[in-house]
Amino acid sequence: MYRVFEALDELVTIVEEARGLPMTASCMVPRGDVLELLDDVRDALPGEVDDAQDVLDHRDQMLGEASDRAGTMVSEAQAEADRLVGGARAEAESTVTGARAEADRTVHDATAHAEGLVARAREEAARIVHSAQEQHDSIMARAHADADRAIAAGRAGYEQSIADGKAEQARLVTQTEVVQAAYTESARILDEAHANADRMRNDCDTYVDSTLGNLEETDFATWRQILSVNLDGTFLGCKHALALLKRRGGAIVNVSSVAGLIGGHNFAAYNASKGGVRLLSKSVALHGARLNPQVRCNSIHPAFLEGPMVDEMLRQTNFPDAARARITRDIPLGRLGTPAEVADMCVYLLSDESRFVTGAEFVIDGGLTAR
Repeated sequence: MYRVFEALDELVTIVEEARGLPMTASCMVPRGDVLELLDDVRDALPGEVDDAQDVLDHRDQMLGEASDRAGTMVSEAQAEADRLVGGARAEAESTVTGARAEADRTVHDATAHAEGLVARAREEAARIVHSAQEQHDSIMARAHADADRAIAAGRAGYEQSIADGKAEQARLVTQTEVVQAAYTESARILDEAHANADRMRNDCDTYVDSTLGNLEETDFATWRQILSVNLDGTFLGCKHALALLKRRGGAIVNVSSVAGLIGGHNFAAYNASKGGVRLLSKSVALHGARLNPQVRCNSIHPAFLEGPMVDEMLRQTNFPDAARARITRDIPLGRLGTPAEVADMCVYLLSDESRFVTGAEFVIDGGLTAR
């Protein structure tokens, strides 16, 4: 190949020299020299071309081998990458499965623990309510006994005054004084038994044969009897209990009725007594809010409840089964209430869960007054 380049270079030199001469002079360049150079080029060219082809073939072979090695390396690298990715995916899936199992176990343990706490709390609440009810029943039994003794003593004094002709003394020994004395004695007994009392459910209710009656049918004696128990009793209960409750603060729940919210044509005295309980409760609440510590007061208003009072009311209708069916139809929830449902509301209003609730009325009527 180099010989070809040398001959070409010499040939180019001769040609350039010939171009630089005049036409006549250029014709004087020996023709034989040019031909000789061309022959040298022809002779050398085939061998050099073969050498160049060999070089190119060798280069192609090396490139092919390099390409093969590169392909092999790429395949091996891809296989290794696939193996690593597969291992990483399997490890990740195993980790996720383990995490899910641990999370499920933690949730299960937490749920079981919470259920256990709730069950123990319910048992403790039931025990406290049962104990409180027993104490309440014991106190009320003693209070009733003392009240009976006070009433008996008052009645004996009154009868003795009449017998002795002491009219002025007999006038002073009135029913109101006897009742107030009974409440005062009950408060004293309660204070001795529970010096730190801070809750009171005030439930004064009576239902006599003549309770059902419109304004014209209700005589004054019935009016006074119903109001003296339902309204006067609630007033005296609040008055004497407040002296105990305001020492540490507390709460009062007065039991009224839906009859204290809506009227009935044949509930003249009962409507008046229970409506009075509702507004008395608001007055007590406003007064208790001024105290330090404070005393809350709310009223509850149940509708018809399963029990002797409703049974007696139905008996007076002369067709109790039909009357019960009609009352049940009038209640949207389709049944009478139960004393336990009223007790649950009392527990809430007497607990610290209702510490921001006072002067309000709570209706427990199955939707009766919602219409």
